[in-house]
Amino acid sequence: MIGSWTFAPADGVPPPVAPFAHATSAGETLYVTGQMPTRTDGTLVDGAIAEQTGQVMANLARVLELVGGTLTDVVQVRAHLLDWNDYAEFNSDVLVEMRFGGGGFFTLDGSYYHYVGNNEPIQDEVSILGAIATPKLGIGNLQPYGRWQWFSPRANSVDLKTFAVDAGLNYLIMGPALRIMLAYEHVDLGNDRHSDAGQLGAQAIFF
Repeated sequence: MIGSWTFAPADGVPPPVAPFAHATSAGETLYVTGQMPTRTDGTLVDGAIAEQTGQVMANLARVLELVGGTLTDVVQVRAHLLDWNDYAEFNSDVLVEMRFGGGGFFTLDGSYYHYVGNNEPIQDEVSILGAIATPKLGIGNLQPYGRWQWFSPRANSVDLKTFAVDAGLNYLIMGPALRIMLAYEHVDLGNDRHSDAGQLGAQAIFF
């Protein structure tokens, strides 16, 4: 079963630049047409890539809201940049990876996200991940890791500032594509509320 939706500026969505639907469903999968950094009156947002990315995300979030979804339902995104030099500001992510003898490597990843859309309870997120993989042991690498995350809610949200800390040990058999993992996570929800969880599992990614 295929359905489609087309919206007008009165709905809070910029006018389409061609005769296409803003969203199309096929079964339980929804496809949202790409957006440009334009306002509802059709004018282009001036400024740096960060401001333009924010407008694009706001447009996409509004389309999802009108069909009953949110950005947290998204499983794939395709982005097109005119200049690769804008990627760092567009993505706001830093990744450092250093390799050393015997097939070992060290990874440090830091990221910042600013969420848009009225349906998103979280406004800002900061994440820092550190991991070190030992030289080859048997058929894989042991990789202890730790991660810290901080979440700030919107001003009108009843949610409190939250942080999460998790640590674990991976056994990487085919890099990140096949691994066995043991992990622990602590989440502080504020007002003396917290949760603790453990995880033992395996993950395989096929390309």
